[in-house]
Amino acid sequence: MKQAVITGAGRVVRAPFADGLTVADILFSAGYALNTACGGRGVCRRCRIWLGEGEYEELTGWRFRVEEGEEREALGCQIRPLGYFFHVRVPDESLIEQEAQIHEDFVLPAGLRRGRVSRITVRVAAPQLGRTESDCERLDAALRDYLREANLVYPLDILRSLPATLRQEEGTISVILAPDGKRHVITDIEAGDRSNEPIVAVAADIGTTTVVCALLDLREGRIIARASRYNQQIRKADDVASRISFCRGPEEIEWMRRLIVEETLNPLIHEMCEEAGLAPARIVRISAAGNTVMTHLLLGLPPTNIGVIPFNPVIRKPPPCLARAIGLDVGASALLDIVPAMSGYVGGDITADLCAARVMASPGPSLLVDIGTNGEMALWQNGRLRVAATAAGPAFEGAGVRHGCRAAAGAIERFRWGERLEATYKIIGPRSPVGLCGSALIDFLAESRRIGLLNEFGRFDLARLREAGRYLAVPDPRGVTHACLVVPEDKSGIQGPIFITEKDVAELLKAKAAISAGIQTLMETADCRIEDLHELILAGGFARHIDLEQAIRIGLLPDLPLSRIRVIGNGSLAGAVMAQLDDAVQEEFDRIIACADTVELNLAPQFALHYTDAMRLSPL
Repeated sequence: MKQAVITGAGRVVRAPFADGLTVADILFSAGYALNTACGGRGVCRRCRIWLGEGEYEELTGWRFRVEEGEEREALGCQIRPLGYFFHVRVPDESLIEQEAQIHEDFVLPAGLRRGRVSRITVRVAAPQLGRTESDCERLDAALRDYLREANLVYPLDILRSLPATLRQEEGTISVILAPDGKRHVITDIEAGDRSNEPIVAVAADIGTTTVVCALLDLREGRIIARASRYNQQIRKADDVASRISFCRGPEEIEWMRRLIVEETLNPLIHEMCEEAGLAPARIVRISAAGNTVMTHLLLGLPPTNIGVIPFNPVIRKPPPCLARAIGLDVGASALLDIVPAMSGYVGGDITADLCAARVMASPGPSLLVDIGTNGEMALWQNGRLRVAATAAGPAFEGAGVRHGCRAAAGAIERFRWGERLEATYKIIGPRSPVGLCGSALIDFLAESRRIGLLNEFGRFDLARLREAGRYLAVPDPRGVTHACLVVPEDKSGIQGPIFITEKDVAELLKAKAAISAGIQTLMETADCRIEDLHELILAGGFARHIDLEQAIRIGLLPDLPLSRIRVIGNGSLAGAVMAQLDDAVQEEFDRIIACADTVELNLAPQFALHYTDAMRLSPL
């Protein structure tokens, strides 16, 4: 048997492997989530490993051997092992952190009315000789006193269990009903009076990078457990565009579906149910909000056409479907609801944000911005809703930045410069620093610009860096690039120092420019000035962590008084929760997508001009 010996994450694992697999594939199978952010193309260089004794082949076809006692650095996605044995050492910084600092907080608006899913306890008449009513017809008759129209849908698994259930407890049964248009789907039946037991549902925010779930008791309208983790699709592709590119055919689409369902959502469901002391089979409904590509991949739909002009999805408003049909580990008749999208690039997560923030009830122009791998924005003005999206990319989540990282243990989340370039920072968790997450990267740009260490074009004052002992010349494919030392090697939690290069700064400026130019262009299409905004609403977990003044200082956000900026937290999850609690929310979703006009930023000539201007840092 072919065997790999894997050292990393504080353990040694022996794992079998088959011919033709890359080292990255073998590591995934052995439980090591190697960071292949670029989808295994060898571009991001985040899957660096150390090869020990063994024979290997690069994907280019070049073969080599590492002798016993030696090590050779390589990219896990670009190497295949040969022979029957090899050894690999995996540094911590090359692994995806499974426990992230994912913000789950949100505020539900007032005035929600309950009743999305209900439980009714009835006594069903016993069958009688000489009468022809079926079990279903007798249950219909018993429910008629509670429903205006007994237009019931009986899933097959309910039909299979109905005869035995009706013949217990003298015909007293508890029925859980879920609305589906003008019909009611029976999602669960149990013998006896279960009116005091919880009605369990799940709400999910399916983010490109992170997934957050809430377990709900619909009877009391409260959250009984929460859980979050990285969207495991990041193993294959980091952002929306790369996931579309990855999905070349049915096999890749199915791979992505399994990663979000089996490797992400199902573990979260089990974690929440274990915390609440409930079985996953008790879950009767799921609602999910996410961008259009994420919901397509959740359902196993091809996202290909979303990535090419005219960017049209397969469907914007998927009908409810059986959750088990896509592999979710819930009740057999549980329905899955997807919050509808406005367009291919403005998805149900923004629909949910708008609903949760009650933007369309605003007395004046209001701009909602969700800063993520895609920068989505929506402007409500004079009864009209304009929406747009810009490809900000994952730079503020650490991708494309040499020592950028996600917000997990060891990430620097706050950063400040002293008068003599003394660096002070705050780290997530009790761990040595491993990199800078998005909030610290914003701080670094703002602080470096504030003290004149960076000029408006993102170039370092090299003399000042050298004088403070913070200059590094970092090898680059084109020679060397200038860098600023942030954490010296003796205080670093990785092999070597932590630094920011001018190339890193350029990547961050591209992401900042995309958001800034998108906001300016959207405002101009409505002939609305920034100063006219009644409110700027920031949605998403990232906005909860950033220093708003620093974000304004670098030009990422419009220059508004902080009193006119509202941070709503995870509006996508809030909207998914609202969809479970209040049947009227579905009508609000429909109203939002019906009145939304999509502004194609790539077709707006002023977008390129604003983008170019925004590539500069704000003046001192």
